[in-house]
Parts: sequence; structure tokens; C-alpha cells
Amino acid sequence: MPGTPVFDFMTARWGDQILGADGSLDRQAVARIAFRNPTEMEALMAMTTPAVDAAVRTRIESVIGTNRVVVLEAALFASGSHFYGMAGLVVVDAPEMLALERLVRGRGMDKADARVRIARQLSREQRLAGADYVIDNGGDFAHLEAQLGPLWTWILDLTDDTYDRMGAT
Repeated sequence: MPGTPVFDFMTARWGDQILGADGSLDRQAVARIAFRNPTEMEALMAMTTPAVDAAVRTRIESVIGTNRVVVLEAALFASGSHFYGMAGLVVVDAPEMLALERLVRGRGMDKADARVRIARQLSREQRLAGADYVIDNGGDFAHLEAQLGPLWTWILDLTDDTYDRMGAT
């Protein structure tokens, strides 16, 4: 958000080219810069990781001792490591060609940008190898939706010792 340290770091590095007409962050412009250049991706990660980490830890700490759960969505978690003491890793999987098509059609990316993004992420095999639970996103919305009930049951069955591993109890 404008006025935050991360925003200021980003605009200091990349200037107005990452801003929308209203002065807000143009995430697509940032992505085009970062995904095409490993040095810029490292810079982006260095700028954003501390703020993301603090926000995640705050959210997790807010549910300790309750029956609530925190669900985090991030491609980087798919490495198989359980960050933040998380109890399980869900991977939403789709064939690479379908993922490419959805990025082009659904997000308006050109194929070259979409291919670069996919290439910079963990491979499908790596994501699946690190998964504790897999959602098949290779079908239509009804197929995806039908898997949410069993997923939620699985999430609720996870033990609370997750928080002990965080050292936050």
C-alpha cells in the first residue's frame, strides 16, 4: 500500500513504472520485472519477505487458543517445508498447459509472461512431492468445489501441536 515501507522500497528501486494511474501498486508491472530477472526477484523477495512474515505471524498468533485456523496461500510454501509450524500443506494442482491457458485467459497475461512465471516456480513434481493434501484443479468449477468439503474436514482434523512447534504457546 502507498505509504508503507515496502511500497517505498519498491518505488525507490523501480520508480513510476510499477504504479497504476491512481498511484497504487501495479502488481502485474512488478511481476513482469521480477519474473524476468532473477536479481530483481531476489530484490523483491528481500523487500517483501519481512513484512509478509510479520503479518503471517500476527495472524497465526491471533488464533492460538481458539478453534479458528489460518489458511495461507503462497506458491513458495510448496517446497515441502512446513513454514510457521503449519500442520499441513495443501497443493492445488493443474496440468501445466491448463495453468498456462488460465493465466492467459483469466489474468490477461501474454503467453511469454505466463511461461516465465511458471518456469520460475517449483515444478509440478516438486509441488506434489511436498504436498500433504492435493486438490485437483484440472476440471471445471463444480469439480473443484466438490473437493472443498473433504479438504475442510482434513484441515479440521489436524492437531493443535502445530502451535507448539512454533514456540508460540
